[in-house]
Amino acid sequence: MPNGNRRTSRRGPTNRAARVIERGRRFSAMPKCENVSSMFEVSVEQTFASAHALRNYKGKCENVHGHNWKVQVVIEGEKLDETGLLVDFIDVKNLMAQVIEKLDHQHLNEIPPFDEINPSAENIAEYFYRRMTQGLADAPVRVQSVKIWETDIQSATFKP
Repeated sequence: MPNGNRRTSRRGPTNRAARVIERGRRFSAMPKCENVSSMFEVSVEQTFASAHALRNYKGKCENVHGHNWKVQVVIEGEKLDETGLLVDFIDVKNLMAQVIEKLDHQHLNEIPPFDEINPSAENIAEYFYRRMTQGLADAPVRVQSVKIWETDIQSATFKP
């Protein structure tokens, strides 16, 4: 084998650590763009089920009904950590799970703050944004947006 015990291919080392190091060398050798700020973005999606009734709404949705909600959280930041990650997907999933745990299989109108504000998709998106922002307060990233789907074809997005 050329290179001793290390396995190689036409594209370079096959060992994961060696690939990460090699990729870092390639990226560090790339010319920097002057006066351009870079931004990375990651998104994570989760689902939950809950019921709600819209107050002050004239139509079917004023009655209690349920949804299989989908929530997408988009996080952005300028710098990657030493591993090459903006934020660990698992950390984001765990934080989302903490928020979802309070809402999943519940009647939202009975849970603060939705016992006082309407549990609309828009308000639920803002609720997720605020909880996720609190949970990521110590990280060098920010929540860019939260999108909530009530159905496959209807969604609401909150952006600060």
